[in-house]
This record gives sequence, C-alpha cells and structure tokens, in this order.
Amino acid sequence: MDFFCGGGGAGTGLEMGLGRTVSVAKNHSPAAISMHTVNHPGAKHFTTDVFDGDADNECGGKALGWFHMSPDCTHHSQAAGGQPRKREIRNLSWIGLKWAGKKRPRVIVKISSPLSVIAMLYLSLPRYCSCME
Repeated sequence: MDFFCGGGGAGTGLEMGLGRTVSVAKNHSPAAISMHTVNHPGAKHFTTDVFDGDADNECGGKALGWFHMSPDCTHHSQAAGGQPRKREIRNLSWIGLKWAGKKRPRVIVKISSPLSVIAMLYLSLPRYCSCME
C-alpha cells in the first residue's frame, strides 16, 4: 500500500529491492494518481482523501505486507521560515495508524520530517502505540 502516493518512487524501490509490486495506492490529487498509474499500472488506484474509504475494501480483503506513507511534512518543518502551522495537515499521520491497526502490515514505512518524528515520539507515543494494539 502506497498511502499519499506521488510518482511511485517508493514502490519502484520496493520492486527493485524485494521484487514485490505495489498493489494499492491512494492520494487526493488526480495529478499524483495519474503519475503513479503510469509508473505502477498494475496497482489499484484511489483518488480520494486519505480520511475516506475503508482499509478492507480498498485492499480487496487481502492482507497487507508493506504499508508506506509519506504524509505532507511541510507543516512540521521550520525550513519555510516559521513554526509549524495547520493542525489538520500535521494530523495526517494518524490516519495511517487507523489503517495499520486494521490491516496489521508486516512492515510500516513512514517518511517524516525531524519535527514530526519528535512530535510523534515525545508528545504522543503512548497514544500512537495504543492505536496499534
């Protein structure tokens, strides 16, 4: 599963490294889905908000071995010259936990900015872990 998919670089790495293909990809952006479809035509693509949809339906009831999510991290980064901003953008990682809790993937990969990792580990680790129980 490629959550917040873009061009499909993570899936290409999965294919090259492990010989496995991406079976499901999701993003709200038609442009991102279009690009991912070109690079991974065999995947089932969903052009929807990540907060919409059902993990079991979108994965066709199958088990999930690899779950990759790369949520927008610009609202956790100070690189743009200021403090992190929109809470709804900063909370995108939590929807990944909902999916991971339902599908129990063997591998979870989350691409993060340093501040989002700090926020996750130090401010909300107990809540994060309880979602996985």
